[in-house]
Parts: sequence; C-alpha cells; structure tokens
Amino acid sequence: MLRAVGGQKGYTLVEIVMVIVILGVIGAFTFQFVAHGVLAFKKSSARKDLYDQGRLALERMVRELRDGKEITDCSPNSITFKKAHPAQAADNIEEVKFELVGTDLKRVGDPSGTPQTAILATNVTSFQVGEAGGGSVTVDASSSDSANGAAGITISHTTGSGSDRLMLVGVSINNNNNETVTSVTYNGTSLTKVGEINNSNDARTEIWSLIAPDTGTHNVVITFSATLNQEAVAGVVTFNGVDQTAPLGTFASVLADDSTTAALNIPSDSGELVFGVVSVEYDAVTASSGQTEHWNIGVPQTYGAGGTYAGASPNVTMSWDLVVDSPVYNHWSMGGVSIKPSDSGSDLCTGGGGVISFDNASSSAVQYTNTLTFSHVIGSDSSRMLIVTVSIEHSVSTPTVTGITYDGQALTHAVSTDITSANDVRGRSELWYLPEAGLPSAGSYNVVVTASASTDEIIAGAISLNDVAQQAPEAINTSTNETIDAISVNVTTLTDGAWVVDSVHCGEPGSYTADAGQTERYDLQGVGTTSTHAASTKEVATAGSTTVGETYATGANRQAYVAAAFAPLTASSPLKTLSLTLSSEQGGTVTMRTKVFMRNIPPT
Repeated sequence: MLRAVGGQKGYTLVEIVMVIVILGVIGAFTFQFVAHGVLAFKKSSARKDLYDQGRLALERMVRELRDGKEITDCSPNSITFKKAHPAQAADNIEEVKFELVGTDLKRVGDPSGTPQTAILATNVTSFQVGEAGGGSVTVDASSSDSANGAAGITISHTTGSGSDRLMLVGVSINNNNNETVTSVTYNGTSLTKVGEINNSNDARTEIWSLIAPDTGTHNVVITFSATLNQEAVAGVVTFNGVDQTAPLGTFASVLADDSTTAALNIPSDSGELVFGVVSVEYDAVTASSGQTEHWNIGVPQTYGAGGTYAGASPNVTMSWDLVVDSPVYNHWSMGGVSIKPSDSGSDLCTGGGGVISFDNASSSAVQYTNTLTFSHVIGSDSSRMLIVTVSIEHSVSTPTVTGITYDGQALTHAVSTDITSANDVRGRSELWYLPEAGLPSAGSYNVVVTASASTDEIIAGAISLNDVAQQAPEAINTSTNETIDAISVNVTTLTDGAWVVDSVHCGEPGSYTADAGQTERYDLQGVGTTSTHAASTKEVATAGSTTVGETYATGANRQAYVAAAFAPLTASSPLKTLSLTLSSEQGGTVTMRTKVFMRNIPPT
C-alpha cells in the first residue's frame, strides 16, 4: 500500500480515512462489548446485594420468631411478638416488632415502651407474614367457547370477588397452517403465556395466566396469528386463594399419536390444585375419574377439554380417554401446571392479637317496595367481616328478607325475630354477615336487600369490621316488646375480645340511645316516618355473659331486637411463613420466602 511520492513512501488520504473508519467500527464494537460486560456485572452485583440483604433479614427474623411465645399484634406487613427468653438475648427486650415502613424493613425493640429501631433491609417492596399451608385453591367460575375459520375467540367470563385471584386460559387448536395464539386479554389486560406444546400441525395446546383479574363480567379476547384453517376450542377458569407472588409450578407437556389415553404427569404438591388442557385432532375425549372437568367441546376436526385435579407430591397424572374413530391416525397434545395456594387463604396474616377493629358503617331506607339498595365503602385490611342489619315495618303481609348481596356476593343469615301487635301491625329485625372470602377489594359497592313481599318500610345498614374470625357468629339472642322504651338481651361470648353487634326495630318514628359500653353505628328514621332502626357494637374483653340494649326516645311501639357475637381472629398455627420482596433499578426484583416454627406457641 506504500507508494513512492517524491522519492518517499507514504499512505494516501483515502487509505488513512479507511483505517480510521475501520478502527472506529472496531472501537465501537469493543466499547459496546465492554459496556455490556460492565452493565451485566453491575446488575449481578446489585442483585447479589438485594439477595444478601434479604437473606440476612430473614435469618434474623427467623432466629427471633422461633423464640416467640405470643403474637401480640399482626397486620399484612408487620408482626409483633413477645420473646420466651428475653434475658438470654443481647438486648434483653421482651417485645419485638418487625414492620415494613416505606421501603425499609425495620426491627423495633420494645414498641410499646421506649422503641429501639434498626433497619434490617432497604429497597423492600413487600413484606408478608402468613400461615404456612393455611390456604387452599378454590375454583371461582369457568367459561368456554369454540371457533371455526376465525381470527380469534371472544368469551364472556364473570370473575367473582374472592381474594387472591388467578385466571387461567387453555386453548386447543387444530393448527393446520401452524397458527398460534399471539395474545390473550381480559377486560383489556394482557395475560402471560405459561407454556405451549405442538404436535405436528394438528394439535396445539397453550395455557395463559393473569394474576388478580378484574372482578365482574368482562371479555376474554384470544387472538390467533392468522385466520384458522380449521378449528379451535378455548376455556377460562378463575381461582381464589392463589399465591400472588409465585402462583404456578412448572409447566409440563406431552404429545403422542394413536393412543387411547392422553395422560400427563404434572409436578405438584399437597394442597395445590392441578390444571390441565388437552387438544385432540379427531377423537372425542372423556375425563378420567377424580378430575373436575370445566369444559369439553368438540368441533368437526378439533376436540378440546380442560379440568382440575387435587394436587399431590411429587406429581399428579391427569388423563383423558380418547374415543377412537376413523381415521385411526390421530394427533394429540396436553399441557398442565399446578396452582399454588396463598399462605393464609384470604388473610395475609392470621394469628393476630385478638383485637377486632371498626372499619365503616352505612345505612339507608326505602318505602313501599321489597328491595333496598345502598352503597357501602369497605377498607383493605385483613380478615374483614361485613354485617348487614335490617328493619322491616309491615302490615297485613309478613315479609321476610329472602336475600342480601354485597357486590353481587350473597350474605348468610344469622338471626331474626318478629314482633306482632294486637292490631296486626308487625315489625321485624334481621342480621346477616359476609366473611373475607366473599368480599371485594377496597372500594364502594352496593348492598342489595330483597324482601319476600312489598313492605311499608325497609331500613338497613352495613357495618364492616377487621381482624374477625372467619366463621359464623359464636352466640346470638333475640328480644321483643310492645310498650317499654328500653329493650335488651344477654349474649354469652365464647372468646376474649369478641364484638357484639345489635339490630333494633321500632314501629314509631324517633331515635335510639345505645346502652353504656356500646358504640352506636347508625340510627335512622324511615322515609315514611313509620319506623326507626338502629345498630351498635360492643367489645367484650373477657368471654362470658354480657348485656346489650337500646333505649327509644319516648313512646316505643313494637320493638324487635337481635344481637350476635363475632369472635376475633386468633392464632391457629405455630408454623408461619415470611415472604420478602426487594427490588432496585439495577438489581431487578428478588423474592425470598422461608418458614419458621414458633416452638413456644402450642397448636390450636
């Protein structure tokens, strides 16, 4: 490349420019390579820092919780407990609280006295305490449909308001032109593909998932990569009580030809629920015994079915029998996954301090109808209970409450009583309840009260409480009178810290005053000024007989009174889980979980 110019050798300008360009390209690639390496190192280092923080924090909490003798308070992101041997610890502190404040996980020693605070970890986005294995996965609802020669399938599906929700969508395609599912949405929210299995171009199975799908009736929209040459079948199932951090196990799949049974081993464990989907080119299918089938649809050259099966360790075999018909040559494929329960079912933290707390109260009235609708705002605390009290003023007929719903979920009747006067005018008081499993997320929803016939007046109210045992009232009682202003009943509670809720009806317009120790939650005169309804709550510190009562302003007439006692949430297992999620811009997200056995707390 050197040329003689004036007796000297050198490079031309073009050659120099070419070399500069080549060196620039090489330098750019080298810089990108080094930059990617540095970035990867930073990410790895940041992720390791998150992991180390989380591991050390969990080890510290496990070490102290293992020595705990009593849980004194608990919420979704904190736990307070007393040590069994405080003198043996370095700080000689009896009570300790672990709590998430902002993004800091803190240890607070002596939280009820002189707090001593230390930060166990930073960059924490979630801290949860729950009962190990306390929850179970349940099926909420299922829907299905099929398509022939279409570009997609739209399925209307209604998701209930249960807690810890998960949606799974199974699709079976006779993908003659290698069609696939490109997207699945529910109410506009995209689902994530769990897995897929393809047998030639005749039997394709796909499963998609969505954590915490919206409640209510919305469309599941499945879009294919191209208009189908043949057919497809799809099914939708929503579940409650599912782990919201890691809801699914490992996707498993299998394919075969010419067999009479489509079978698949799906990794699972006790307490989980297995979900499986099968796609068959020609044959109709029949679910194996023990399986709950949620759809089974056959179109000319595609059969698709989906079902669930109780989980077991180390795996569960789900199968469908194929009905062999002509032609004998037959492709099939099958996919499945196990669904993991949340650690505490509907509650992030059970084993609280036995203290019920008040959330909200609402009330309303209506005249000359059999239906009353009003809104009630409920909070987002754990172990909630909604209690609805109803007062009915009626003459001639004797209507009763036939049903009450909140956000479409039916309440359960607890207690009711009638009062009948000499002139055949009557009054009625009722109390209904709905536990956490049927309650929606925080927000405003409608209470709908329906009576068996038209009434002179319906007055009703709703009271929501937190940290309540998820069970029926532990005690009830009723009372009636016609002419005395004061009315009362004795209720025998069974648990320390129980709350008594009362409901009183009076056949006159006016107002009530709750007895000492009770907190009046609403006191409402009817629209037609023909009756009055009131309700109150009373905390009973020590289990045993307690008296609750209401006093009408003056001239009481036809009073009907009911009361029910609700137990507080109490510890049910010494085995707990700690779940910790940390995240940073460079380190991404790290979720860690461990179990701890509180050896000084007896099982109950």
